[in-house]
Amino acid sequence: GDFSVSGNGLLTFRPPAPMPPRRLVWLDRTGAVTNEIDGKVLYRFPETAPDGKTIAVEIVEWASASGNLWLMGLGGENRSRLTLDPRGDCCPVWSPDGTRLVFASPRGGPADLYWKVTRPGAPDEVLLTSRSSQAPVSWSADGRFLVFQVREGGRSDLWALPMNGKRTPFPILQTPADEIGGRISPDGRWITYYSDEPRPWSVFVERFSPGGRPVQQE
Repeated sequence: GDFSVSGNGLLTFRPPAPMPPRRLVWLDRTGAVTNEIDGKVLYRFPETAPDGKTIAVEIVEWASASGNLWLMGLGGENRSRLTLDPRGDCCPVWSPDGTRLVFASPRGGPADLYWKVTRPGAPDEVLLTSRSSQAPVSWSADGRFLVFQVREGGRSDLWALPMNGKRTPFPILQTPADEIGGRISPDGRWITYYSDEPRPWSVFVERFSPGGRPVQQE
């Protein structure tokens, strides 16, 4: 929270406001609620596993204001903690076969990409480091590419990391605007994303170029 120190050494501070709890809610195509998980915690970045039976979600600790990743069933049952780092872990993305999760964590400064096998006790492995903050967004259906956001200079760009071979990342979109939330189509030919240019935020569809050349907006 905010604080100040007087000349006689008196410290005055305002503690941070408590974070409101949230529910996890499932909606069908008509907008009707089909399932929900209630709880006195802050849920963030829920991701359903490819088999549709398990959720990976960040649960924020009230005392530290940082979160770790947990696994649970669709009704909140069989809850198990997956990561333990006190600096926090977020933004889980499932591999297409459901055996691994990629996530972001600021363990060496800006958030880097990590991944691990989806069982409690499995080690966290570094996937990609950078001087800029990174966060995974999606994994292509064929398992070949991981889409992630890079935050630098006050804006976000979309990059892809080949998951085979040398794993050399390449830019998908680099413009003066913000591009977030990229997802590659099941056939691997297209990518959808959000952009704030032109305003307001809108959804765009572009051809996906896996050859490493930036795709320009049409």
